[in-house]
Amino acid sequence: MKLLKGKLVGCLVFFVLGMSLSSASYAAAGWQGGSFKVSSLRVSNDGVYIKFSPAPTACNGGSQYGMHARVRHTVSQNYDSLMSTLLSAYSAEHTFDYLWYNELPTGASACSNLSGEILELTMIKLENK
Repeated sequence: MKLLKGKLVGCLVFFVLGMSLSSASYAAAGWQGGSFKVSSLRVSNDGVYIKFSPAPTACNGGSQYGMHARVRHTVSQNYDSLMSTLLSAYSAEHTFDYLWYNELPTGASACSNLSGEILELTMIKLENK
């Protein structure tokens, strides 16, 4: 019963955060619709790095040490909400319907291990399932 309550609370937090993020307005250079699962998260001192399945097409088949996007606490105005929603989605194995991100830097043709060649996630959208 305790496990069920924990999952119910997690789903409720996931739903509320998702609804608040989907109604917020942010400027982003690119977006993609689909069904994106958070396959892996890497948390570092400057933020969180995300591997999506499938990979966003803007990565053009590449990745930065296996990751496709990042959210940095020094850059993102909504870092805490994005981080909470990503962790909830990862834990509950939910998917995002849309991703918004800043494009790769000028001259970069794909996500890669070079500095800065990764998508900056700016917004995510969840739909009721």
